[in-house]
Amino acid sequence: MKKFFKNKEVLAWLALLVGMAGFVFCNGRWSIPVTAWIWPVCILYFVRKSGKFWKVALLLPLFFLAAFVKWYGVGGDSFFGWFLLGGVNGGVYCIPFFIDYFFAKRIEGFKKTLILPFSFASVDFLMSLSPVSSADTIAASQAGNLPLMQLASLLGVYAITFLVVWPAPLLLHVIERYKESAKIAGFPIKVYALVMAAVLLFGGIRLAAAPADTLTVKTAMTTGIEIGAFYEDSETIPVEDCIRSMQTSVKTAADGGAELILFNEEAFTLSDTDQERMMDALKQVAIDNNIAIATGLEIEDTDNSRGGLGENKLYIIEPSGNILLEYDKTKLVPVVESSGYIKSSGNVPNETLTLASGKKIKVAGVICMDASFTGFVRDHIEKDTQVFLVPAWDWEPIDNYQNNWVVYRSVENGFTTMYCTYDGSLATFDAYGRSIVKYDTDVIGYENVVFADIPTQRTATLYKACGPVIDWCYPACLIGVIAFSLIAKKRKGA
Repeated sequence: MKKFFKNKEVLAWLALLVGMAGFVFCNGRWSIPVTAWIWPVCILYFVRKSGKFWKVALLLPLFFLAAFVKWYGVGGDSFFGWFLLGGVNGGVYCIPFFIDYFFAKRIEGFKKTLILPFSFASVDFLMSLSPVSSADTIAASQAGNLPLMQLASLLGVYAITFLVVWPAPLLLHVIERYKESAKIAGFPIKVYALVMAAVLLFGGIRLAAAPADTLTVKTAMTTGIEIGAFYEDSETIPVEDCIRSMQTSVKTAADGGAELILFNEEAFTLSDTDQERMMDALKQVAIDNNIAIATGLEIEDTDNSRGGLGENKLYIIEPSGNILLEYDKTKLVPVVESSGYIKSSGNVPNETLTLASGKKIKVAGVICMDASFTGFVRDHIEKDTQVFLVPAWDWEPIDNYQNNWVVYRSVENGFTTMYCTYDGSLATFDAYGRSIVKYDTDVIGYENVVFADIPTQRTATLYKACGPVIDWCYPACLIGVIAFSLIAKKRKGA
């Protein structure tokens, strides 16, 4: 057995196996947070000890295969959607290890430990500019670690990715340099310990100093009609049934004292010929119950006036019956939605909502996948918007992931988020990422109203103010570390 573990090649392959397993379980369909700290160490050990490129190149197909398992069912009923989303997210996370393979051997000392974490942070950021978003970011696995999450308010969520990945090259540095000098080997570990201590101290202080939630609004969330019960094979739902379900839920919310009710994405699926009737009903119900209504509607193009493309909309209606805002989904899910719906121009209305009590709150809303794009939310939600509404439609493979990812929008931007989904978890988060309520539709069922007193204080964050510059710093720092180190080495050898 001792001989087995002394064989470095065997250890490298064993590390690869453990690393790929950790990759599967660190995020996505399953999430075990501690694995996010382990798998990069194992894969980097394999890369550094393998030596030959053909071995390192095996990471590409292996990451693809692991991603298919990790995101099984993420494309809903679309196998190609699952193949594309899972495969792309798996493939791109080979890139940081390829970068390390080509450049780490040419760089010495502490700077060498920065290549992998900056590569991961850069990939996360650049993926956020793609149609699939940073769906597989390591940072999402750390949702719930409130002190660590506060770093997103300063340097964005990619800084959390950096901190989680950084121990991998640090531990390899110790292994590679310890025999040479324990002092040299231990220096980067001390630096990391100081950085992490400062981050957690900042997070703890920020949470402790958070103002009391004295300004709150009572809200409600619920889903639309349970589709699978009666309408599984139907493109649209009879407008009479939509109105009846909506009326019942809104009355329940109003009787419970709520001033705002949020329905899920596509809570009511209608034909275009019934849209006006549904809107009239929503206005009248808002007036009758003296409550604001935010709901998702799916409008089918039955007369082919839009080339057969549906509309995925969010409406917010004031207690007076006035339509405060109308928004069409911008970030359509690739393959699953991109060919079947009209895509919005990307303009997100931010409006002041006057509630029945006379309170005024500034609200904005996006739909489902829109909230997965850090830059999109940061750039389109105004700095004084207090409540961020996200009607969504999840399914089992992405249920927990969506909540773990969307909560960061609250921390990054300093607002309260209401996340209301069909077939998933209805949740609200304050500006610090703290959960106010969370209910799973598997437990509470559909068309059941849940209540939450949400804070309306807006908290200023550095990331909201300087996010675009901060984001581009990650790839810039990666290029800078590599270029500076190579130039310095060349001059030294001259």
